Amino acid sequence: MKTLRNLFMLFLCVLMLVPTTTAFAANNETHQYVDVYVNNKLVEADVYVDDNIAWVANYSQLYIIFPEETRNFNFPAVQEASSLKNWAIRFDYTLKITNDAVYLSNGDNIVTVPENLRVYVNNVRVKGVNAYLENDIVWLESYSDVFKVFPEETKGMYLPSVKEPTRLKSWATDFDYKMVVDGFNVYLTKENDTPQKPNIPNKPSDPGTPSVPNEPTIPGEPSKPNQPSTPSNPTNPENVKVYVNGILIKDVSVTLNSYGKPVVSNYSEIKKIFPNETKNISFPTVIGTIELKQWTYNFGYTYIQKDNRVYLTNTGVTPIEIYLDTALIDFPDQQPIILNNRTMIPIRAVSESLGWNVSWGENIVTITNNYHTLILYIGKNYYTIDSVRKTMDVPAQIMNNRTMVPIRFVAEAFGYNVGYDGSDDVKIVTINR
Repeated sequence: MKTLRNLFMLFLCVLMLVPTTTAFAANNETHQYVDVYVNNKLVEADVYVDDNIAWVANYSQLYIIFPEETRNFNFPAVQEASSLKNWAIRFDYTLKITNDAVYLSNGDNIVTVPENLRVYVNNVRVKGVNAYLENDIVWLESYSDVFKVFPEETKGMYLPSVKEPTRLKSWATDFDYKMVVDGFNVYLTKENDTPQKPNIPNKPSDPGTPSVPNEPTIPGEPSKPNQPSTPSNPTNPENVKVYVNGILIKDVSVTLNSYGKPVVSNYSEIKKIFPNETKNISFPTVIGTIELKQWTYNFGYTYIQKDNRVYLTNTGVTPIEIYLDTALIDFPDQQPIILNNRTMIPIRAVSESLGWNVSWGENIVTITNNYHTLILYIGKNYYTIDSVRKTMDVPAQIMNNRTMVPIRFVAEAFGYNVGYDGSDDVKIVTINR
């Protein structure tokens, strides 16, 4: 009897060493196990994460994770889940949790923790995808991740090899998926499906197990990100004007979404904007919301957005806007350009805005108002104002069937002041009356 009593007392002592645990039926539960790193070394232990809490599947895993600290421990053989955080605190380790791994470090060891998200498509985990949360937006690290998440939808689709972030939500909408963000998890499902969390053990309280002090907060432990919110007042979906290498693209339907980003409703609009690049591309017939910015990166264009205007270029053309006092002048096709440090503008649009009369002869442009007559000679570095001949460094010339003239010489010849602001991506020229 004395021996049995001693064994019973020993068993109680062992229980006193064990932090709060969670009952778990090993044969009835499945888990999404994560990698475990101890002082930057990968260890083969069964650990899973639920609601940003890391759990060891059973006590034997603690021998693997903390071999030195548990050298003289005699754990019970019962298959119970236990909070890894409790053991980290007991053994003076720092614990950090991500979607794919848990990181433990002690002493002077420092770990660098990636901030990736887990992505599930129709409740199946997509392995090897790099996704992260920034400004409440889920981003894929590169276009190769798009292929991993949507292998069927992107079959035969051209996407660049350049490592450029792209918004997962835009692709999900394109391919008719619902997207739900829950902590470190992103769920993509078709319309009739419901996102499901991975099957994990229930965590009932165990009144027979001694309690432990409340778990202290670990500095630096990632908090649960908020799900992206949709603005209550969407931006007015007015048509967006798209300029490619200084030319306005006509008859293309681009609008602003609720986040103020230019989008198209189908791939035929992408073909209008990029006819050469999409010549041999077979797009899917799915109709959704396609963010324009993604495709500018696909085809190697720089992208500049200003209000409801988008400027794209792969030839180095600098976008310029011309204002008459405070009103933006609209050019129907050919846009102003900078040539030899001079701003060249299509004279017809400006003359109509200013009330000038313009007439064309053979290689001659005549501009008049009630007070002055200006004659420009195509390809010549001189002009006349009220019959007085003067010179300029950039001649008038024809571009895309439009007569381009240096705005400063013309405006100042008629007594207007010309201002220039080159501090932003879109350069501003102001004509003040």
